[in-house]
Amino acid sequence: MFGAAAEKLILTLLEVCIKSDSNPTTKKKGQELFDQPNLPKIFDYIKKKVQDDIDSKSLPYAIHQGCLLHLNSAFEMIRVQRNDAVHPKVSRVEKDKVFLTVQTFPVIVETTYKLINHYSTTLAV
Repeated sequence: MFGAAAEKLILTLLEVCIKSDSNPTTKKKGQELFDQPNLPKIFDYIKKKVQDDIDSKSLPYAIHQGCLLHLNSAFEMIRVQRNDAVHPKVSRVEKDKVFLTVQTFPVIVETTYKLINHYSTTLAV
């Protein structure tokens, strides 16, 4: 459940990142990723956009504080969930892993929605 929810969250973030991108080349690349998802490349696209916006100071600190670490956590959740779906005999639900996921997921959601809201208000024309 958490992996699927994290994936939906990341795809929503990708969609608003694409819409807010004013560079036609990167916007096209983002749209191609949205149309034919490739998770590692989606994360590279999002992380580059966020890092570029941090570097240019167009993304306020209150929004980006710790966001790249939380995005990496979301990526890991999705990756593990997909691996467990493909290799169900190998996977084991461990109490500690579930506890950590339940504790961290709300922070991932909050952080990602800060980015989603920011990029939704800065849509390219």
